[in-house]
Amino acid sequence: MAISTYNEPISMHPLSMEQLRLLILLGILSITTFVYFDLQLITESLSAGYLVSRFVFQLPAAMIVVGMTYVPHFKKRMQTAIMLSLIVITYSNYAFIIYAWKLESIVFPYEGTFLYSYFALFVLRLGFKRALLYCFVVLIGFIALIAHYPIYGSSSPINGSFVAITLIVGLFATYHLDSTQTKLTTLNQQLSLLSTQDPLTQLLNRRSYLQRFEQLLSYCQRTGTSVSVFMVDIDNFKHYNDHFGHLAGDDAIVKQAKILTRTFQRDTDILCRYGGEEFVVVVLDCTPQDCERMASSILQHWKMERLPHAPELDSAFLSCSIGVYSETPNSDSTPESILKQADDALYLAKDQGKARYVRLETCATVS
Repeated sequence: MAISTYNEPISMHPLSMEQLRLLILLGILSITTFVYFDLQLITESLSAGYLVSRFVFQLPAAMIVVGMTYVPHFKKRMQTAIMLSLIVITYSNYAFIIYAWKLESIVFPYEGTFLYSYFALFVLRLGFKRALLYCFVVLIGFIALIAHYPIYGSSSPINGSFVAITLIVGLFATYHLDSTQTKLTTLNQQLSLLSTQDPLTQLLNRRSYLQRFEQLLSYCQRTGTSVSVFMVDIDNFKHYNDHFGHLAGDDAIVKQAKILTRTFQRDTDILCRYGGEEFVVVVLDCTPQDCERMASSILQHWKMERLPHAPELDSAFLSCSIGVYSETPNSDSTPESILKQADDALYLAKDQGKARYVRLETCATVS
């Protein structure tokens, strides 16, 4: 497919692997800090179980995700890995709450559930679907906990409702952020297209063409690869536009773009609407025979269209003229200098009667 459009890929998950590692390591540091303070509050008999919860389940679950960030293609599974890791951490906390109650009848705080949930939703940025699944699993676990154990006594329904409302608020905010991010992503893609693409033909606009051409020219200068430029202009377009109207003129321009897209289909081909009814195509490593074949194909497509021209002209049907210039670029070559040669060839094609192409090197003319 010819290079006619450009879409900058935009990730729906804004965290890079480096950012994810840093955030998880900060979370691990926070858990480790809590260990110090929690050990000051709980009895010695609970310390062993507490340390098991933190260092056998919670911290390893986080460290596994950090290790997985070094695995190729992990980004596709990143959200699922984050969700599963945080479920393990949350349920490990639930297990210790039950352990502390059964062993010492101590009510260990459940507020860590909020910390883990908000860290998942807003710091690690779980997408809405996985956030919904995560919150559902977390809420079901807490409901099961308060239903089977009278840890919080008569305030259990209030605590359950508080956890549910907190998770719902977090989900609502996540949904809003996801929706906003999707809209921004779509808008960025549209802006990217508007900045690089001609809106009528969907080919590259002049600015984007020049950027691509400069990159391609640099490659040709390094490798000694030849470059060919086709400059295409619809013949007597002003007369056609004045006679049939601007909508018909736009249709003719779109038709020319489609002809070029069908003719030039290599990945390295650059197609551009240069301005008005003028088009520029840049191709690599194209022999004189290839150039003539493609130019002839463009002319033949117009002959097959048999689109009536303005009646006051000698030509009965709409056509185009083509200037072709090829060279193996050196250090002095520029996009402007090469295009100037193609423009000169186009001028010769127009001067010799239109509906034809001219290759500047040999001044070969074919109608």
